[in-house]
Amino acid sequence: MPSWFSNQDFRAIAALSVISAGIYLNTLPAGFTFDDNFAVISNGDVSDPNTPILRAFVNDFWGQQITSDQSHKSYRPLTVLSFRLQRFLGQFLPRGFSRITAADHDNTRGLNPLPFHLANIFLHSLATCLVYWLAAHLIQLRSTPQAVKSAVEHGEEQTSMAFKSEAAQSGLRQRRRSSTGHGPKEIPKVQQSNAEVGGQGAVGQRQEALLAGLLFGLHPIHTEAVAGIVGQAELLCASLWILALLAYMGAVDGRIAGRALDWGHWPLLAAAVTLTLLAALAKEIGITIVAAMICYDAMLATPVLLAADHKAAKSAVARPGTARQRPQLKGSRLWTIVQDRMVLRISTMVITVVGYVVTRKHLAGDHLVRIYRKVENPIAFAETRTIRDQDTNAEGQRSSLQGDAAAQNCLLRWQLLVAYGLMVAPFIPASNVLFYVGTFIGERLLYMPSIGFCILAAGALTQAAGPALPWLQAHALRAVAGSRHVTGSGAPALTTKRRAKVAAVLIGLLLCAYAGRTVVRNADWVDEEQLFVSAQKVCWNSAKVQLNSGILQRRYQKWDEAISHFERARTIDPGYCEPAYWIGLCLVNQGKQASRGIEELEKAIDCKYVAHDAVTALVTVYSTLQQTAPKGDPRVRYSWAQVLLHPRMDRVEEACDLLEQAAFGTLTAPEGAKQHATPSELMRPCHKHLEGAHNNTWLAHAQTCVAARSKMLEALRNVDPVSSSAKRAIYSYSIKAEAENCRMVLTPPRHSSQAHAMLVNMVQSVDAEDAWLQAEWGQTLMADGRMQEAVKHLHVSGILLGRLARLKLQTDEFGAPDGTLKPVLGINRVTNKVGQLDREQLAWAAVWSFELALSALPDPPCVLLETYCSAVQQHGELLRSKNVDAGQLKASREALQKCYHKLQSSSGCKAAGL
Repeated sequence: MPSWFSNQDFRAIAALSVISAGIYLNTLPAGFTFDDNFAVISNGDVSDPNTPILRAFVNDFWGQQITSDQSHKSYRPLTVLSFRLQRFLGQFLPRGFSRITAADHDNTRGLNPLPFHLANIFLHSLATCLVYWLAAHLIQLRSTPQAVKSAVEHGEEQTSMAFKSEAAQSGLRQRRRSSTGHGPKEIPKVQQSNAEVGGQGAVGQRQEALLAGLLFGLHPIHTEAVAGIVGQAELLCASLWILALLAYMGAVDGRIAGRALDWGHWPLLAAAVTLTLLAALAKEIGITIVAAMICYDAMLATPVLLAADHKAAKSAVARPGTARQRPQLKGSRLWTIVQDRMVLRISTMVITVVGYVVTRKHLAGDHLVRIYRKVENPIAFAETRTIRDQDTNAEGQRSSLQGDAAAQNCLLRWQLLVAYGLMVAPFIPASNVLFYVGTFIGERLLYMPSIGFCILAAGALTQAAGPALPWLQAHALRAVAGSRHVTGSGAPALTTKRRAKVAAVLIGLLLCAYAGRTVVRNADWVDEEQLFVSAQKVCWNSAKVQLNSGILQRRYQKWDEAISHFERARTIDPGYCEPAYWIGLCLVNQGKQASRGIEELEKAIDCKYVAHDAVTALVTVYSTLQQTAPKGDPRVRYSWAQVLLHPRMDRVEEACDLLEQAAFGTLTAPEGAKQHATPSELMRPCHKHLEGAHNNTWLAHAQTCVAARSKMLEALRNVDPVSSSAKRAIYSYSIKAEAENCRMVLTPPRHSSQAHAMLVNMVQSVDAEDAWLQAEWGQTLMADGRMQEAVKHLHVSGILLGRLARLKLQTDEFGAPDGTLKPVLGINRVTNKVGQLDREQLAWAAVWSFELALSALPDPPCVLLETYCSAVQQHGELLRSKNVDAGQLKASREALQKCYHKLQSSSGCKAAGL
């Protein structure tokens, strides 16, 4: 055990550890609740072991990239790594330990909440013990200047009771050295003895610190921070926060809680800087400890040095014959020494803060949360600044330090340090005074400010009880030295004993009340159902509570109760947009008012917090409705297209695709079916959004293709699809689709155009013997990635074209009596124009279809290769019959040789023995 760690300290810390941990043992069966789902389960930096660890340093606390506009800007990589470690260690827990969890759904994504709750309890216990050490140091420091002041005021008459002049001078030298971080190994005797003059000895100081630790460890305001896993940021930050302050105090005084430290000034200051940065990486509020450090250095440490110096000089002058031993002290020189060291310390901490702020700004791009909502922080949405200030003052009044008064009274300086350095400073970032944050109020935000509160409360209780506290009773009896009266009080010992019992009972009742309330409140965090039910009791008029309660009811398919909660949330805060999504979802799931549900979901698209979920739900709804809608009814596609044209979505190409499908559907509607709109009426919203789209490559492409399909659609109206005019319009569009890549939607991610596919399928199914429509349908399937089907249609197209080329004269349909072949309307694959084709052009079209089919497969079937070679051979024969030039004939022979080579090297043909 270290020399500065007494048995009394050990017993106090052991008691605090057991009590502060035991009070939260009933949180171990709890699962993941509320924000835990976002910070742990849905956070890939925690739940996904394949995510690189370094991602925690570029993402926010919730797993989003911190530079994103939708990021919460909560930069807490140390807490995220702590979560990740607990997730890793949780997989090694014995199987029996998993039974302690509450419900199966708690183990979402294989995560066990037990190690997270164990870590929270441990960190709270650690923070409680550190509060004890911090309180012990501050209380000991508070008592020292009071003793000095008492000795100075009483002068020479008090000297014999408190100290000898030699001891005073020794104590002065020791105190000076302690300010540089190289102090003595034990408290100067002058300070110990004079502390007793102030009415409280070292034992009493430790017991007051123990009371502060008990108040902190048992306070029910900490339930959210400890019982909720997401509160671990506060717990980890608070522990590092206190350690940083203790290290800094050690650098200033050379001791902690009256115990001398072996470390020097600069190592302790380095430790303080490191711990401060770690606290800030656990939660941003950790950087506020620098305010307490500066207050301590500037307000408390310096006046104590000067008071001790003045006291020692005055005492030496008061004693005769001590003129030669009088210390030659110069105030200006002492100030220079103290100020130089103090300035270096303060400058170091200021540089630390500036470095942290600049680095965080570089990483996040913005320090402040920009996505808070009125339901989370109504202060930021108040109509006037006056109202905002009044609302903020309800949380914590703005004040300013009265420097002149504080400088005259060390006790007041001490109180101001604790109040402002340990209470106000850590609360300022969340108070909405300097800037607006994403949370209006949260109990876990009070975890760190409560440190100062508990220290002050322990001091107030000790002062109110006087020497009557049980642990001060022995000191009080020693002070009277057998008398029936306590020094300076005039109260009989019997009265003191009675007061002791009353004080013990009252403080005990207070601690028991804290403990009981904490245990009861822990049960609220067992699961989300219990949490929301308890929240309704105290925050019935909270829109957020009503929303969460509705979500809970929806899980149990209690649709009416859920809708009632959502409606009430919207009534409480008409600007709250999220209820629209949940109302729409419930109405659709309920099946009673599906049309109203769709309307609510469409409204939810305007809410950026649920817009993605609303769109996903609408996709599912419209897909289902489209499958059940009557053939040719364009209303479902038209409604869905209108949603896609919403300014927040701006998915114009997809919307136009759907509108075209709706327009094409009117052509295939059963005879006598009700016509809800003409194709031009259905396409009007698309044309409106595509106007002036030449500046946008994707929309310009969509405009070109939509115009081509609209032209074809108008040509097909009121005409026979197999007529010559209809065929010419279809073939012309096929050429345009090839040239402009109208088979695809170019908006990322690229995908095949459903409108194009629907149009081609519609005309191809009317005339399955049309070789060019078969080829176009094959190309459409290739764009959709359906290669096997595409090859079949291209193969059929080649066979049909080859058959046309082989037709002989003297037929009724194609031939004439003079033996010439009647030309056929089609696409000239050489010029890419629509016209009348001869046998050579038909043969080349067949070759073109076969080559396209061969390009779709790495190892084409043997039958495809055989028909391809036959088509190449046929084309060569037709060229020779037309007496073409030698160059064309040579190219035809080379093409035939390549075809035979492919045929011979094909594994499929070898297997077939060909």
